[in-house]
Amino acid sequence: MQQSGVRPKGAAVDYIKNFNLNAGGPILKNRLFYFAALNDQRTAVHFVGFPSPTWRGAAEPDTTNITSVLANPTYQLNSKNRFQATLSRQVYDKINRGADSSNGTQDPESVWHEHDVLAVYQGLWNLVLTDKQFVDTRVSYNSINFPLNLKTDKQTLLDSTNQHPHPRQ
Repeated sequence: MQQSGVRPKGAAVDYIKNFNLNAGGPILKNRLFYFAALNDQRTAVHFVGFPSPTWRGAAEPDTTNITSVLANPTYQLNSKNRFQATLSRQVYDKINRGADSSNGTQDPESVWHEHDVLAVYQGLWNLVLTDKQFVDTRVSYNSINFPLNLKTDKQTLLDSTNQHPHPRQ
């Protein structure tokens, strides 16, 4: 069976871990408040065909680690002015992208390492003009970094459909 890509841990889940932490409340009574959250999730899964039957190293699992952080402070200047910030960041780290054999049978040295960072930063100002009118002002910055990096120079950089080179990261 190992010759066809089935390893002793064929399609087994090594682990799934999830940690959450949330906190919030007043810092200054009726003026300054906060909320913060952290989520950390880690998984390791074995796929049939990864590593390939010819791989002589250890049967490395496909791991995915996701860490998310959120911070949300609010400042109430007076009954008509409120300031708020939102800071959110997520890191997605997939060490063996392609291990599920979607790209054919792979080895740990010939798959992609994906390390994504997604971030949102936002500032908000609310101003009450009258009991029927208010101003809502927001400024945001969003950042998405989605790199795929080859883990070795042994994998071809040619597009198999037309033999043209892929641009290197």
